Amino acid sequence: AYQAQREEKPDELYLQIPIIQELLRSMHIPVFEAAGYEADDVIGTIAANVRGVKRKTSTANVIIVTGDKDLLQLVGDGVEVVLLRRGMTDTARYDTAGVIERFGFPPERIPDYKALAGDPSDNYPGVPGIGEKTATELVKQFGGVDGVLRAAKAKTLPDGMRAKVAEKIRANAETLTLGLRLATIVRDVPVAFRIADCVRAAYDRDAVIAQLRALGFASLVGRLPSH
Repeated sequence: AYQAQREEKPDELYLQIPIIQELLRSMHIPVFEAAGYEADDVIGTIAANVRGVKRKTSTANVIIVTGDKDLLQLVGDGVEVVLLRRGMTDTARYDTAGVIERFGFPPERIPDYKALAGDPSDNYPGVPGIGEKTATELVKQFGGVDGVLRAAKAKTLPDGMRAKVAEKIRANAETLTLGLRLATIVRDVPVAFRIADCVRAAYDRDAVIAQLRALGFASLVGRLPSH
Protein backbone atom coordinates (compact mmCIF):
# COMPACT_ATOMS: atom_id res chain seq x y z
CA ALA A 1 0.00 0.00 0.00
CA TYR A 2 3.07 2.28 0.22
CA GLN A 3 2.44 5.28 -2.08
CA ALA A 4 -0.41 3.31 -3.69
CA GLN A 5 -2.64 6.40 -3.75
CA ARG A 6 -0.28 8.36 -5.98
CA GLU A 7 -1.58 8.95 -9.46
CA GLU A 8 0.38 7.58 -12.37
CA LYS A 9 2.06 10.40 -14.25
CA PRO A 10 1.40 10.93 -17.98
CA ASP A 11 3.55 8.82 -20.30
CA GLU A 12 4.98 12.04 -21.72
CA LEU A 13 6.77 12.66 -18.40
CA TYR A 14 8.46 9.26 -18.33
CA LEU A 15 9.52 9.59 -21.96
CA GLN A 16 11.46 12.75 -21.05
CA ILE A 17 13.63 11.08 -18.42
CA PRO A 18 16.08 9.29 -20.77
CA ILE A 19 16.30 12.48 -22.86
CA ILE A 20 17.26 14.48 -19.76
CA GLN A 21 19.81 11.84 -18.76
CA GLU A 22 21.37 11.88 -22.22
CA LEU A 23 21.65 15.67 -22.14
CA LEU A 24 23.27 15.62 -18.69
CA ARG A 25 25.77 12.98 -19.72
CA SER A 26 26.63 15.03 -22.81
CA MET A 27 27.63 17.81 -20.39
CA HIS A 28 29.63 15.33 -18.28
CA ILE A 29 27.15 15.68 -15.42
CA PRO A 30 26.82 12.19 -13.94
CA VAL A 31 23.49 10.49 -13.29
CA PHE A 32 23.28 8.00 -10.41
CA GLU A 33 20.45 5.52 -10.07
CA ALA A 34 19.65 2.13 -8.53
CA ALA A 35 16.81 -0.13 -9.58
CA GLY A 36 14.30 -0.87 -6.82
CA TYR A 37 15.23 2.13 -4.66
CA GLU A 38 13.82 5.62 -4.33
CA ALA A 39 15.81 8.71 -5.28
CA ASP A 40 15.93 9.62 -1.56
CA ASP A 41 17.83 6.40 -0.87
CA VAL A 42 20.35 7.09 -3.64
CA ILE A 43 20.88 10.63 -2.31
CA GLY A 44 21.29 9.35 1.26
CA THR A 45 23.85 6.78 0.11
CA ILE A 46 25.82 9.34 -1.89
CA ALA A 47 25.82 11.75 1.07
CA ALA A 48 27.17 9.00 3.35
CA ASN A 49 29.75 8.09 0.72
CA VAL A 50 30.98 11.65 0.31
CA ARG A 51 31.26 12.14 4.07
CA GLY A 52 33.52 9.11 4.13
CA VAL A 53 35.87 10.51 1.49
CA LYS A 54 39.02 11.94 3.04
CA ARG A 55 40.65 14.82 1.23
CA LYS A 56 44.18 15.99 1.98
CA THR A 57 42.93 18.66 4.37
CA SER A 58 39.46 17.65 5.54
CA THR A 59 36.40 15.49 4.93
CA ALA A 60 34.19 16.65 2.06
CA ASN A 61 30.98 18.48 3.01
CA VAL A 62 27.56 17.89 1.45
CA ILE A 63 24.77 20.27 0.46
CA ILE A 64 21.53 18.61 -0.69
CA VAL A 65 19.18 20.79 -2.74
CA THR A 66 15.61 19.46 -2.71
CA GLY A 67 11.94 20.24 -2.37
CA ASP A 68 11.37 17.14 -0.22
CA LYS A 69 11.35 17.69 3.56
CA ASP A 70 11.97 13.96 4.12
CA LEU A 71 15.62 14.57 3.24
CA LEU A 72 16.05 16.76 6.32
CA GLN A 73 16.73 13.53 8.22
CA LEU A 74 20.10 13.40 6.43
CA VAL A 75 21.24 16.67 8.02
CA GLY A 76 24.16 16.19 10.35
CA ASP A 77 27.89 16.69 10.71
CA GLY A 78 28.99 18.13 7.38
CA VAL A 79 25.60 17.65 5.70
CA GLU A 80 23.15 20.51 5.11
CA VAL A 81 19.89 20.67 3.17
CA VAL A 82 18.71 23.60 1.06
CA LEU A 83 14.93 23.24 0.93
CA LEU A 84 13.15 24.74 -2.06
CA ARG A 85 9.94 26.36 -0.90
CA ARG A 86 8.97 28.20 -4.10
CA GLY A 87 11.55 27.12 -6.60
CA MET A 88 15.03 28.65 -6.50
CA THR A 89 13.72 32.09 -5.51
CA ASP A 90 12.59 31.04 -2.01
CA THR A 91 14.80 28.59 -0.16
CA ALA A 92 15.73 27.70 3.41
CA ARG A 93 19.07 26.22 4.43
CA TYR A 94 19.12 23.75 7.31
CA ASP A 95 21.88 22.52 9.52
CA THR A 96 21.27 20.50 12.69
CA ALA A 97 20.42 23.59 14.74
CA GLY A 98 17.96 24.74 12.08
CA VAL A 99 16.12 21.40 12.09
CA ILE A 100 15.90 21.44 15.89
CA GLU A 101 14.59 25.01 15.82
CA ARG A 102 11.87 24.09 13.32
CA PHE A 103 10.78 20.69 14.65
CA GLY A 104 11.92 20.61 18.26
CA PHE A 105 14.07 17.50 17.81
CA PRO A 106 17.23 16.55 15.87
CA PRO A 107 17.25 15.42 12.22
CA GLU A 108 17.70 11.73 12.96
CA ARG A 109 14.34 11.71 14.78
CA ILE A 110 12.32 12.82 11.74
CA PRO A 111 11.55 9.19 10.73
CA ASP A 112 10.33 8.46 14.27
CA TYR A 113 8.09 11.52 14.17
CA LYS A 114 6.67 10.51 10.79
CA ALA A 115 6.09 6.94 11.98
CA LEU A 116 3.97 8.29 14.85
CA ALA A 117 2.10 11.05 13.01
CA GLY A 118 1.83 9.25 9.66
CA ASP A 119 2.40 10.63 6.20
CA PRO A 120 -0.56 10.89 3.81
CA SER A 121 1.74 11.66 0.86
CA ASP A 122 3.37 8.23 1.24
CA ASN A 123 0.16 6.49 2.35
CA TYR A 124 1.05 5.19 5.77
CA PRO A 125 -1.25 6.05 8.63
CA GLY A 126 0.95 6.36 11.69
CA VAL A 127 -0.80 5.76 14.99
CA PRO A 128 -4.52 6.64 14.69
CA GLY A 129 -5.41 9.47 17.03
CA ILE A 130 -1.87 10.79 17.33
CA GLY A 131 -1.37 14.03 15.45
CA GLU A 132 1.66 16.20 14.79
CA LYS A 133 1.61 17.91 18.19
CA THR A 134 1.45 14.68 20.22
CA ALA A 135 4.03 13.02 17.96
CA THR A 136 6.39 15.94 18.54
CA GLU A 137 5.92 15.74 22.32
CA LEU A 138 6.55 11.99 22.36
CA VAL A 139 9.72 12.23 20.27
CA LYS A 140 11.07 15.11 22.35
CA GLN A 141 10.46 13.24 25.60
CA PHE A 142 11.13 9.59 24.73
CA GLY A 143 13.37 9.79 21.67
CA GLY A 144 12.86 7.23 18.92
CA VAL A 145 10.09 4.72 18.29
CA ASP A 146 11.84 2.16 20.53
CA GLY A 147 11.78 4.59 23.47
CA VAL A 148 8.15 5.48 22.83
CA LEU A 149 7.16 1.79 22.74
CA ARG A 150 9.05 1.06 25.96
CA ALA A 151 7.31 3.95 27.70
CA ALA A 152 3.89 2.85 26.42
CA LYS A 153 4.45 -0.75 27.58
CA ALA A 154 5.84 0.12 31.03
CA LYS A 155 3.87 -1.17 34.01
CA THR A 156 3.93 2.31 35.45
CA LEU A 157 3.59 4.89 32.72
CA PRO A 158 6.29 7.59 32.91
CA ASP A 159 5.46 11.27 33.08
CA GLY A 160 4.42 12.53 29.68
CA MET A 161 2.88 9.25 28.56
CA ARG A 162 -0.89 9.53 28.92
CA ALA A 163 -2.86 6.31 29.37
CA LYS A 164 -5.01 6.81 26.24
CA VAL A 165 -1.95 7.56 24.13
CA ALA A 166 -0.13 4.52 25.50
CA GLU A 167 -3.10 2.34 24.64
CA LYS A 168 -3.11 3.59 21.05
CA ILE A 169 0.62 2.98 20.71
CA ARG A 170 0.42 -0.55 22.09
CA ALA A 171 -2.48 -1.38 19.75
CA ASN A 172 -0.54 -0.11 16.74
CA ALA A 173 2.99 -1.25 17.57
CA GLU A 174 3.39 -3.19 14.34
CA THR A 175 2.14 -0.27 12.23
CA LEU A 176 4.49 2.04 14.10
CA THR A 177 7.51 -0.18 13.42
CA LEU A 178 6.59 -0.49 9.74
CA GLY A 179 6.14 3.28 9.48
CA LEU A 180 9.63 3.81 10.88
CA ARG A 181 11.12 1.51 8.25
CA LEU A 182 9.25 3.27 5.45
CA ALA A 183 10.19 6.74 6.70
CA THR A 184 13.90 5.97 7.08
CA ILE A 185 16.11 6.76 4.10
CA VAL A 186 18.39 3.88 3.13
CA ARG A 187 22.08 4.81 3.10
CA ASP A 188 23.70 1.67 1.73
CA VAL A 189 22.16 1.42 -1.74
CA PRO A 190 24.29 -0.54 -4.26
CA VAL A 191 24.93 2.49 -6.46
CA ALA A 192 28.07 2.94 -8.56
CA PHE A 193 29.20 6.29 -7.16
CA ARG A 194 32.67 7.80 -7.30
CA ILE A 195 33.28 11.39 -6.30
CA ALA A 196 35.95 11.59 -9.00
CA ASP A 197 33.18 11.22 -11.60
CA CYS A 198 31.64 14.46 -10.34
CA VAL A 199 34.62 16.68 -11.07
CA ARG A 200 33.70 19.33 -13.63
CA ALA A 201 35.15 18.44 -17.01
CA ALA A 202 35.25 19.95 -20.49
CA TYR A 203 32.39 18.96 -22.77
CA ASP A 204 31.45 19.25 -26.43
CA ARG A 205 29.51 22.51 -26.29
CA ASP A 206 28.55 22.42 -29.96
CA ALA A 207 27.03 18.95 -29.56
CA VAL A 208 25.01 20.06 -26.53
CA ILE A 209 23.81 23.16 -28.36
CA ALA A 210 22.61 20.93 -31.19
CA GLN A 211 20.71 18.76 -28.70
CA LEU A 212 19.07 21.77 -27.06
CA ARG A 213 17.99 23.21 -30.39
CA ALA A 214 16.62 19.86 -31.52
CA LEU A 215 14.52 19.80 -28.33
CA GLY A 216 13.29 23.36 -28.86
CA PHE A 217 15.29 24.79 -25.94
CA ALA A 218 16.97 27.58 -27.88
CA SER A 219 16.69 29.96 -24.90
CA LEU A 220 19.00 27.72 -22.87
CA VAL A 221 21.84 27.92 -25.38
CA GLY A 222 22.98 31.32 -24.13
CA ARG A 223 23.03 30.06 -20.53
CA LEU A 224 25.45 27.21 -21.18
CA PRO A 225 28.87 27.50 -19.51
CA SER A 226 31.62 28.20 -22.01
CA HIS A 227 33.45 24.97 -21.27
